Amino acid sequence: ITITKTRVTQSPFAIDGGLITWKISLVNTGDGYGEINQLIDTLPNGFTFGSVISPSGIASNSYGGTSYGFYSTTSSYIEVAPNSTVDIIYTTNAASASVGTHTNNVQAFWYDGAGRNGAYNSDYSEYRDLFRASASANIVLERPTLSINKTPNESDNAYVLENTNPQFQITLTNTSNVVANNISIDDVM
Repeated sequence: ITITKTRVTQSPFAIDGGLITWKISLVNTGDGYGEINQLIDTLPNGFTFGSVISPSGIASNSYGGTSYGFYSTTSSYIEVAPNSTVDIIYTTNAASASVGTHTNNVQAFWYDGAGRNGAYNSDYSEYRDLFRASASANIVLERPTLSINKTPNESDNAYVLENTNPQFQITLTNTSNVVANNISIDDVM
């Protein structure tokens, strides 16, 4: 079994921009079933787990701190059939994270379904290997940076006459690489 971790959400990403989507791919190129005993995802500091999007039958629970485990709700293991892939798609939130590059790590521990030597299975009738693989993916978090400019729409663009109803143009520019949401402008004259 090989494991890959990818970030589905675009990077860079705004810190307060909502949910970040990730994908863990478990690929079995062997002859027997891969039985994932543990699949542990360690989120970067400031990230919180959202929910499992797919596939059905996979859930998660906290292992403490920023680590979360994925498990099958229908079996003792997450089973990966020979010559197949199981993709687990889930979300996180980075509202409490700092600006910068963050690494999301995942580890998989699995039994060899072909019955080769290693650790005993649960009823001690068979001795099988426990294998380990890991993968990671990065995301860059930024804060939106905005600049604002207000100019009168008068012919000389320098003076506003008293007791008139002048027109102004307000220009808001996002100079960052991320989308700025929920912007409010108060113009007090």
